[in-house]
Amino acid sequence: MTEEIQIKKEKSSTLSELFENAKADGLYNYVLVLIRPKGVSQFPDPLWTAYQNFLLKKEFIPTENMLIESFSLIFNLNEHISKKEFTPFPFTSQCDSEGFSLKPRLKDIVQYLADTLKKSKQDKLSEEIKEIFSEDVLDAIKNSVPTNFNDVNLFLKELITFYFEARLEFNKIPSRQLYKLPRFDVFELLKNDTYGLYGFNVYFSNGSHANYERIGEKTSGINLMTGATIIFNVGMLSDLKKHWMIKDKHLYEIGLPGRYNTWGEWKPLIYEGDHDFFLKESLKIAEQDYQIAGILFYVMCTGHRIIEFTAKTPIEMPEKNFSLGDRMHLHKCDKTDSHNHSSQDFVLYDGHYDLKELTPHAIRSAIASINVGLNRMAFAYNSSIDWCLKYSIVQHDVPVKPTPTVEELKTLNSMLVDFPNGEDAIILDICLDWYHRGELAHRKNVFLAFLCYYIAIESVAIAITEGDASLGLEYTKETKTGRKDRVANGIKKLHDELYDTDPEEFIKKAYFEEVVPLKQRTQRIIELVFGKNNQYSKLLFEKKDGKPSLADLRSELAHGGVTLLDPNHKNMIRERLPELREIVSDFVKKIINKPGQEFPEWSGGSSMSIFPSDPRDTMIANSDKNFFGTNDWKIKPEWLD
Repeated sequence: MTEEIQIKKEKSSTLSELFENAKADGLYNYVLVLIRPKGVSQFPDPLWTAYQNFLLKKEFIPTENMLIESFSLIFNLNEHISKKEFTPFPFTSQCDSEGFSLKPRLKDIVQYLADTLKKSKQDKLSEEIKEIFSEDVLDAIKNSVPTNFNDVNLFLKELITFYFEARLEFNKIPSRQLYKLPRFDVFELLKNDTYGLYGFNVYFSNGSHANYERIGEKTSGINLMTGATIIFNVGMLSDLKKHWMIKDKHLYEIGLPGRYNTWGEWKPLIYEGDHDFFLKESLKIAEQDYQIAGILFYVMCTGHRIIEFTAKTPIEMPEKNFSLGDRMHLHKCDKTDSHNHSSQDFVLYDGHYDLKELTPHAIRSAIASINVGLNRMAFAYNSSIDWCLKYSIVQHDVPVKPTPTVEELKTLNSMLVDFPNGEDAIILDICLDWYHRGELAHRKNVFLAFLCYYIAIESVAIAITEGDASLGLEYTKETKTGRKDRVANGIKKLHDELYDTDPEEFIKKAYFEEVVPLKQRTQRIIELVFGKNNQYSKLLFEKKDGKPSLADLRSELAHGGVTLLDPNHKNMIRERLPELREIVSDFVKKIINKPGQEFPEWSGGSSMSIFPSDPRDTMIANSDKNFFGTNDWKIKPEWLD
């Protein structure tokens, strides 16, 4: 590029502004403007020829075709900024008195272009074009009359240089560039080092596609026609599907670059096609693991092979965007406008994790990696982090609002009046505290909830068997001599049964069942509360149909025998959680009541609120038109609750 052109660029000429404004608008039409589809031709492209002369620092003489192509480019750049479609032939032919088509005159084209620019508020560029391309200059170019073309050449050099630089700029994005279009078409940009952007493919959901390429002096294309607009030949309309496809593959199998939400947002998924198909497919691939299925469903609907998540923490990172490793990326969200002091005590982060594969194992490992990365971040700065995945195919736990009547206040009254006194009250309140912790935890961590519910029972069992409370159960504390004899006899029996065949199991059982017999203590208290051979004892301490007892699950949880990485473990705990919760609830009610009394029940009346403006309530919709009641999808802290 000459020094003269560089100086003009630095002054932000009208042409540079035109290209900058056009680049900021919709990609699809911008690409059409740059590729300039006009049918198939083996004739030289005058803009490419001129550009080569510029690179070789050769002088050139402007031609009529070069002017028409240059004016067409300016016209379509301006139309694109004005939200209008690309027009392959913007300067229509005139007709003579006998109706025969005549080639439009250059002076008429300049006048039409100048008027169009003026209507679009491009007054400066309009005047510049009229001044440079006067009628005398145009006649000289048309008739190849030697004259001073300095201003013309300088203008064309700048225009054509900007034009090819705009095409080369697409090489800055290394990945394959695919974009979703309406009606389930997929738009692919074609580029290389020499030409930058040189063409495009449009894939239709029936497996066919259209193509147009402008390489050097030649153009080629299939399945498209150019006239007043561009028309694609899509093939058999009856074979079109309501999924984005690239030939015989779904778009998500190839993957779109980027992410569905802009940074800092959490929008419902908008998919106008058959998302029920993806729901069934995701559940099938995920082997009914709902968490994995939710991530697959997001990938299938959006085409982005990532996991989106959000986090809340007191940690204020110094950078707006940063990564943990090469696949986990985080963005610090802007502070809310809320004047609530608590909103200033934490920072929201938006994140995503790149998926290399879409197998359940790969997704499960990715979720674990997110958890590990955030845990390490919290540990590094002596803080805490709460986080959640953005999309779940399971309706999130909407908080239930109990609505007792005035008559039903006796339930609370029973808790206040009939509640045990003294040390017994303290022990029972500890039990209720553990129960409440389980209630708070079950929406986010079923493992933690299970342990909290179980400890609620154990806390009472330990207190009673240690003599710290009685709760009216008439438990007789074991004497030291009695305990010593029981432990010795129990260990001897286990030794005879297990030592020779399974010494490790012998040691475990001897310790946990005899030396520290927490299970036996709990079982004894449960029997005192509910009686011998009660249904709750069976659920707590007996295996059924090969399934572990609740006590077995408690032991596995406490000693690392189950893991969040195994969906079978997670599902097993989740399925048994309601049983344990019911046992604790009835356990407390039974203890509060005096003999012969029944705990006052209430109707259980309740209400709940579901909001279309909450992406947890409205995960997916067919349209975003006036349905949600909001256009503000900035991540809100309550969405992490």
